[in-house]
Amino acid sequence: MIDFKTLPISKRVYQETYPILLPVSEWEFKKHQKFWLVDNIFKEGGLDLLKEMAQCYPIVDNNNADDDWDHNPFKVFHLPYWITAPICEAVREFVLREYFHQGPELQLIDERLSEWGNIYVKEDCRPLVNSCIPHVDFPHDEGWIANLWLSQHEEEETGTNLYDFKGAIDEGRFDFQLDSRHQRYTEWHSWVGDGKNHTQGFQNLTRDKAFHWGFRKIEQAPCKYGTMTIYNGNTPHCPFIDDSVQWRWSHAFGFKYKSLARVFNTQEVQF
Repeated sequence: MIDFKTLPISKRVYQETYPILLPVSEWEFKKHQKFWLVDNIFKEGGLDLLKEMAQCYPIVDNNNADDDWDHNPFKVFHLPYWITAPICEAVREFVLREYFHQGPELQLIDERLSEWGNIYVKEDCRPLVNSCIPHVDFPHDEGWIANLWLSQHEEEETGTNLYDFKGAIDEGRFDFQLDSRHQRYTEWHSWVGDGKNHTQGFQNLTRDKAFHWGFRKIEQAPCKYGTMTIYNGNTPHCPFIDDSVQWRWSHAFGFKYKSLARVFNTQEVQF
C-alpha cells in the first residue's frame, strides 16, 4: 500500500463541490493577435488542489528513447475524464462566447474534449531533431487549446511561439514535408531521417531557421503561472525554452470538432 498515492479529494466530493475553477463569467482576459491571456480562473485553493491531484498520476511517455517518434519534446501524462471534463467544458464555454459569440448550448460537429500534460526536464530532454519546428495540435480536426501554466518562470524565459506559415497545410503536415517538388522537401527528409532522429536537449527555433522553412513568428504566448493562454490549436506553434529553464509544467485543456470548412472543402478563417 505504501507505493500507492491517495488523491487529496475524493471523486465524489470533487464532482459534488467542483472546487477548482471560478465561473467563466468571472474570468479576466486580454485578447492578443493570436491568443487570449486568461487570469482570475481559480477558486481559492483551486490551483494548488489541481496540482496536488495531477501529481498523483504517472508520466506515460518520456519521448526521449531511440525508438520514440512523437514530435512532442516533453514528457506526457494524462488525467482522468472526471477531473478534466469540467475544465475542458469551461474552456469550450469561453471560446464559444468570445470567438463564436454563442452560448455553451451551441453544438459543433463531432465534438470531443481533449487534454494532456507536458513536463520539460532539461537533463532528460532528448527530443526529435525537428521538435522545434512548429506543429498543429489537431491535424484531422479543428479545435482550441488552453495551456494552463503550472510552473513559475521569469518573464519571457519560456512560452509558446505562434506563427504564420506561407505555404499549404494538409491535415497538419506542411507542404515541404509532402510535396516532392518543394525546394525544401529533400532537405527536410534528409534531416529527419526515419522520424526517430533524436538530439540532446531542446533546440529553440531561430528567426532565420523559421524563415527557412516558411514560418513567420507573430507573437509569444507567455508562460505565466496560474494563467491560461487560449489559442486555435491549428495555428502553427512551438515552445520557446531559455537555456536557464531547468523544468516547466503545463497542462492543455480543450476541445476539437469537425469544421464546416472541412465538410465542404472550403478554407476556414483562422484566429
